[in-house]
Amino acid sequence: MTSTKPVAPFRWLFLWLIVGCIVSTPAIGSIDTVRKDNGTAAATPALNDGWEESVILPLTEPCIVRKVLIYYTSGTGTDVVRITGDASEGTIPPTQYCFSYNTLAEADVKVTGKGWVEVDFSAHNVMLDGTDRIVIQHVVRSGGPLWGQDNNGQSPITSFQYDPVTPNPNFLNIPGIYYQARGDYMVRVVVDRPFDMRPAATMIDVTAAVGLLGADGKPLRSDQVSVVDWNGDGYDDVCLAGRFFQNDSGRGFRAVSLPLPGAPSAWGDVDNDGDADVFITQGFGNDQLWRNDGKGLFSNVTADSKIINNAPTVTALWLDIEQDGDLDLFIANGRSTVNGSEVYYQDKLWRNDGGMVFTDVTVPSKLALGEPAPYYDTWGASLCDYNSDGRTDIFVATYRLAPDRLYRNNGDGTFTEVSSATGAIGIPTTQPQYFGHGMGSEWGDVNGDGLVDLLVGNLGHPDSRAQYSNPSLVLRNTATASSPRFTNWYDVSSSGVLDWHGIKFKEMNAGLCMADMDHDGSLDVWHGQISYESFGAGANRPSHLYLGSTDPTKPFRDVTWQSGMFIHGAWTAARGDFDRDGDLDLLCASGTESVKLFRNDLPKNGASVTVRLRDTRAGKHLSGYGARMVVAAGQKRYHRWLPGTVSGGRMSQMTQDLHVGLSAAATVDSITVYWPGGVVTKHTGIAPHSYVELVSDGTSRLIMPLRPVNLRPARGSVGVASTDDFVWATSSASPVRLEITPRSTPSSPVIIRENLTGWRATIDLPPGLYDWKVVSASGESDKWSLHVGDPVPALPRVLQPALSDTSVPTATVLRWSSSTYSIPGAFTTSYRVRLWSMATKTPLMVVDTVVSDTSLTLPTLTASTQFFGSIRASYRSAMTSDSALVSFRTYGVPPSPLAVFPADGATGVTTRPRFQWTRPAAVDKGYEIEVDSLASFGTSTVRKAGDTSLAWTPPLKAGRTYYWRARGLNLAGTGQWSTAAMFTTAGTTGVHENFGEGPCTGRTDVYDLTGRLLWSSADVSVTGVPLELSGLVLVVTRNAAGHVCSSQLQLR
Repeated sequence: MTSTKPVAPFRWLFLWLIVGCIVSTPAIGSIDTVRKDNGTAAATPALNDGWEESVILPLTEPCIVRKVLIYYTSGTGTDVVRITGDASEGTIPPTQYCFSYNTLAEADVKVTGKGWVEVDFSAHNVMLDGTDRIVIQHVVRSGGPLWGQDNNGQSPITSFQYDPVTPNPNFLNIPGIYYQARGDYMVRVVVDRPFDMRPAATMIDVTAAVGLLGADGKPLRSDQVSVVDWNGDGYDDVCLAGRFFQNDSGRGFRAVSLPLPGAPSAWGDVDNDGDADVFITQGFGNDQLWRNDGKGLFSNVTADSKIINNAPTVTALWLDIEQDGDLDLFIANGRSTVNGSEVYYQDKLWRNDGGMVFTDVTVPSKLALGEPAPYYDTWGASLCDYNSDGRTDIFVATYRLAPDRLYRNNGDGTFTEVSSATGAIGIPTTQPQYFGHGMGSEWGDVNGDGLVDLLVGNLGHPDSRAQYSNPSLVLRNTATASSPRFTNWYDVSSSGVLDWHGIKFKEMNAGLCMADMDHDGSLDVWHGQISYESFGAGANRPSHLYLGSTDPTKPFRDVTWQSGMFIHGAWTAARGDFDRDGDLDLLCASGTESVKLFRNDLPKNGASVTVRLRDTRAGKHLSGYGARMVVAAGQKRYHRWLPGTVSGGRMSQMTQDLHVGLSAAATVDSITVYWPGGVVTKHTGIAPHSYVELVSDGTSRLIMPLRPVNLRPARGSVGVASTDDFVWATSSASPVRLEITPRSTPSSPVIIRENLTGWRATIDLPPGLYDWKVVSASGESDKWSLHVGDPVPALPRVLQPALSDTSVPTATVLRWSSSTYSIPGAFTTSYRVRLWSMATKTPLMVVDTVVSDTSLTLPTLTASTQFFGSIRASYRSAMTSDSALVSFRTYGVPPSPLAVFPADGATGVTTRPRFQWTRPAAVDKGYEIEVDSLASFGTSTVRKAGDTSLAWTPPLKAGRTYYWRARGLNLAGTGQWSTAAMFTTAGTTGVHENFGEGPCTGRTDVYDLTGRLLWSSADVSVTGVPLELSGLVLVVTRNAAGHVCSSQLQLR
């Protein structure tokens, strides 16, 4: 609780203003209250039992929920308040039908009457990320508590009521109808904002820089992308949107012409000759198989292959079913619409009989037993070795609420469907036959126990359909390698604290990709989110990047906001080290925004090792499909599998390289490969930060030296110590050169440390901005920026009042520009504002406040006073050396206006005149008009006017002489009266009257209704007034003596 006390008007102002609250790393936290209501409650209608009240509150940065404040307007009893996930990107709230898997925290509240209630959620540690919104919900009970609504409506709409039972006639008659609340719900959330800057991006969009663009230079759109080294040079190439991009030795890509149809593709060495052949998926008998001769030539062997898939091909996966050295083909088929009805198609398994000739073995392999007619719709098939027996199994994530399928490879050419027995089928719903809308899947060891786990990406709606639909799942193997049992990681402790995987329930969740992006030894997760609308046409549907933890009890942590990675509507992503610097980049495919390649500049915990397998045994496949790899380093074991084509959804394909982050391990103790058929090889002497080929005969070779990679200080670091360690990883045994380039003082020479051995150097640097990189015999690292000490903000610029303005109101707003920084990032800038007058410099007021923009509403200033001041910006301990200057003068009372009509001496004036006067400077509180029959104004009547005219009522007396005058008002006080004007009313009343003596041959003046003179002529009649003067005007004509002889309102 804070308190204030009245203070006298000030001559000196000193304050700190904190603007922006966005940070990169936890620093100085701040407590804030997120709200939309205006604090004034309106009448709230009663709701039926079981209805929901929900409010969606926006966020701009990560925060931790501490408390929820709720104003209850009626009802008593226990209320269950829930914090839930924002499933639909703020468009609609989730409902009670998904509480079982979308509740982040809940608390019971005892409500005894009307008023505010505080609910403490601090023990739940609910962390919301910068791309999230806060959703607060409760279910109304008969006679139970209702939330208050404010009295000024909603814009935008974020407060909702939900009837969970009534069929919706506007949407398939499914149960449940959303209604807008009349006003904003009076629900507020107290949050801890633990950051004071938003960092520079660390997932860098390099799409255009590396050349992954269309022939017209514009971004490409595609939901699917394939990554493969089709020319065998050790660099992964890219196929997308009907175009083929060859990797130019890690420097970028160049478009090449291949004689292949422009469609999604699945690559594999089908004929086992050491190069990648390709299956082009076009569906309905149009799929094609092309053979690569290894010399850049492709030939169409579709007819000879005998593969004919008369169905909508979705995912094609290469695997070696019987480990005979020939790649077989699994095809997951989707759906089509025939005569207005959906038709589903059976998935197919094609066995390679040698010579790239195939036989459909869907039925004899018993795969067909797992997909009875009328079959399933499929969007997310993947390969695995779920029981680590060295044989490739098949997983199919099905759509339209069908059960997911897991087919165990029996090793004899047959498969057994084991999804129910293993738990891979999904989690139970209210309808036993319904599960999820599978959009993608991925396999990997998410908790470091050596057992492969399953992630399933499920699209799922937050309305009543949620009760029989799975969200995205993290199915951990909670049993053994040989007899797995997959269990969704989602539970609530006895104290009500959520224990879960951290992968958010989003309505449009889609494909998946796992990789150790930060080299801490744990797998991280990219999860796509599709959109039916193009970017900018509706709600943003961003993909999310989650970092895993080496602590298996901790959930995945969403770092999308911190990393700066944004892509809308992406279905799939493919991992690959496209620049060969030892870390994995992400190529994300969106058909509603564009394909984007994000270079990985995340802070790293250590080096990595990248492995390509080669099985040279007779009768085995060169690619080593079916192998499992275990890397031993630093007392830890890291497990990877290569079952065949690696896909996270639809027809996307990832690199075949196996990548392992080594955390803090300085050496690789060994790499053990479990080859198909039971052969095991153990490889030692493998250096960290290397790209090697491991061969089934126990040998290894370096494929190529990797470019150095920076580890720390991280890209965009601020507050770096003057003496700090620079750490990198390099595969070169020769010394390296560390280059540090000063940017704060461009004339300063580059700081070079030559012949450095190892991966670390301690450097002393003065405060300032620097770029740094490492150069070795194998190339150079990317250049990263850092700031030693806290960065100094640029000098702000005063925007209002203008410098030397002499007519500033005594109640005014001081505005200035946001300070910029020399290093990328969005910083919390503090501003010190000092203001004083020339009269005295004795401080009469000191104010400390927090605002969300670069402005300050000043208390009432003294009129007619010159003020001076300054604005100085700071970030943490760094402050601008100079200040932006403030200089202005407050206005005094307004000068007297000029009486226009009735003019002095006017006669024959209507008894209902509209008084007109000129507009003097510095009037901002209206006018006063005084009319009296006495020249002394001793019996006057004073009226108020908002502008420079006033129609007088009740009517004046006819045939009488009156005096009138006007004056302006402002915050400084009351201005001077105008010179009094005398006029005489007509003997009779009328709208248009001619008066005065003699013909109207004098000057004619035209005024608008505010009293502003529009036109004047020395000797022109009324009919000569220019036609361009339009609208309602007052035309005043005079005789030769200058007296008013006519005054009339005209609509021109």
